[in-house]
Amino acid sequence: PSGEDDVEKASEVELMIPKEAPKEAPAAVKFGSPDASKSETMFGMPIKYLALAMLVLQNSGNVLVLRYTRTLPGTKFLSSTAVLMQEVTKIPIAFMLLALEKGGIGEAAATFRKEFIGEKPLESA
Repeated sequence: PSGEDDVEKASEVELMIPKEAPKEAPAAVKFGSPDASKSETMFGMPIKYLALAMLVLQNSGNVLVLRYTRTLPGTKFLSSTAVLMQEVTKIPIAFMLLALEKGGIGEAAATFRKEFIGEKPLESA
């Protein structure tokens, strides 16, 4: 009886292993492929590296400025207020970058409406 169990387990394992590898690779761009070098650039740098550098500068600058202002004499503030103001400041900066990318404020507003609000805003509520 134990030999039959081994054969049954082996056939179950064979069913889980695909017989053939997929013929086509997924549509994602792979590292080192010719399509990977066609990424968009801004100021001569790929956008993903520029975004990474800006986030590192922003976050490290935020920590340094908050620590420095905590050491100054005078009225103290909540750090959550500083973080809120930082986020509120990023909104017009992001919109300005979108306007530069799209070629104008009208095109940026249309893109913002399409991407974030949708074609039928009443249905998204």
